[in-house]
Order: sequence, then C-alpha cells, then structure tokens
Amino acid sequence: MEIARTVKDEPELWDTLKKLSIEHGGAWVHSVRPFSHEVTFKQFKNPSSVPDHFHDLAGNRIAWEGSLRGFTKAAQIREQNRGLGRQ
Repeated sequence: MEIARTVKDEPELWDTLKKLSIEHGGAWVHSVRPFSHEVTFKQFKNPSSVPDHFHDLAGNRIAWEGSLRGFTKAAQIREQNRGLGRQ
C-alpha cells in the first residue's frame, strides 16, 4: 500500500508513520518529494522486507508495531557497498 500526504514538519512525519503501522499493520517507510512537503508512505510486510535503498530515503527509520526502529546493520552495510564507484 502507498499513501501520499502533505506533512508540515518532522514530528508529524514520525507520528504519521507510527500511526500507519498500528492502523494498517506491517512495516512503513517514507520518501519525501524534493522541494516539497509531499511525503509518500509505503507499506511492507515486515521490516526485513523493506528494500535496503530506503535506508537513505527514509532517514534510517522504519515504523513497526507503533514504534520507530532503525535498519539492521547488515542492511546499512549492503546499501553502503552499493555506493558510487561500484559497477
């Protein structure tokens, strides 16, 4: 599921993520449309299903069961290894 909303500040963003994880279940991440306050919230089955590239897009935060958690260390390393210069 994907939901687009306008969010005014960071506290509202984190609260919305937590609420979505309670109301709809699953793991939720976000991405912000550049130069705007439009945020796309995306749902995944569980935290391990979230693609690693959301690490930077989502500010290293996943909403799960009403709380925020970070990506695993393994996901962070995988995303880091995909950086520039890799072919």
